[in-house]
Amino acid sequence: MAVKLLKIEQGSPEWLNLRRLHRTASETPIVMQKSRYKAPLALAREKRGLDAPEKENKAMKFGLTHEAGVRLAISQKLGIGFEPHVIVDGPYLASLDGFNFDCDTILEIKCPFRVDSKDLLEAREEKVPKSHWWQIQHQLMVSEAKLCHYVVRDAADGNLITLEVKPSKTAFSRIREEWDLFWEAFMECPAEELIQFQEIPSDLRSKVDDFLRAKDMKEEGVQMYNAAREVLTEELPEDSEGFNLRVLHIEQRGSIDWKAVEKAHPEINFEQYRKPTKVVVRINDRRK
Repeated sequence: MAVKLLKIEQGSPEWLNLRRLHRTASETPIVMQKSRYKAPLALAREKRGLDAPEKENKAMKFGLTHEAGVRLAISQKLGIGFEPHVIVDGPYLASLDGFNFDCDTILEIKCPFRVDSKDLLEAREEKVPKSHWWQIQHQLMVSEAKLCHYVVRDAADGNLITLEVKPSKTAFSRIREEWDLFWEAFMECPAEELIQFQEIPSDLRSKVDDFLRAKDMKEEGVQMYNAAREVLTEELPEDSEGFNLRVLHIEQRGSIDWKAVEKAHPEINFEQYRKPTKVVVRINDRRK
């Protein structure tokens, strides 16, 4: 096994810091956009320390309270001993509810707080919710285990619903691809770009469409202009005039390299010469 086992307590400050620096299994559904509770932008803001981590709520406390009991019960039922472990494989981390090394088998426990939980309803139908399936695939990828027992405690009667999940090489590739894209888009950009955006009101949809059409026309016009200008300037005589056109060749001075000036004169406080800050509206086309 190539993975690295860490002697670290889940929930400890060290563990929380480790999660912030790594690509974790519980975050993979968010990156894959399969989470019902959080978007990739919110995850990035938390991982970069721009927002406080999500506080423990009643549902989380309920799950933690029952996890050990479920682990013991399923170990006895299957005849396989499971122990929680934190494992790392490069940038990827998985905090496992249970791992049996001899059987190459891991355990993922869910203890829904509500009897009408969508996750519980799917488990009763012997379905693994998509968000949990991606989390488990991440765990299987990092642990290199051959099987995961997905165990859901029924909030109505405490019975355990057990389903098997096997590793998918295709899922492993997707997870790595989507995490790479997430890291490039959200973790390597300037922090000021990670803004929580409001939804544009629906009554502005027609104006948005008008703007995008005009933008497309502008871009097409710029391309046509640049192509025509390049062809024309290759053949025009220097300083010529005609057909409502005048051509001038003017020598233009280069701009000052202020970074070089600041480096050459560190004793000068250049901030005193900075113009006042102003708000600039930037509209990004998200169709691409």
